[in-house]
Amino acid sequence: MNSYNIQQVLPLLEQGAIIQTTQYPITRIWLSENNIHLSNDHLHAVISIMDFVHTYETYSFHIIPEDVEVIDLKKDEEFYSWKQ
Repeated sequence: MNSYNIQQVLPLLEQGAIIQTTQYPITRIWLSENNIHLSNDHLHAVISIMDFVHTYETYSFHIIPEDVEVIDLKKDEEFYSWKQ
């Protein structure tokens, strides 16, 4: 799997790619409406592109293939089973 730096992933995000950090905590990142969305087990945040560049400038990233399920269906089923 190829690793990318911050400058390489910015155009990929603009093209609709979902990426993730290679460093802990593994965080999934995507662009929506000119904002960067960050998500991991303990966080969901929306930040500006500039804040993303400054915060993650030393990180490396992987592109998540399009055929990978982003939503964890097992967790989803477990959550909804508790509501019954």
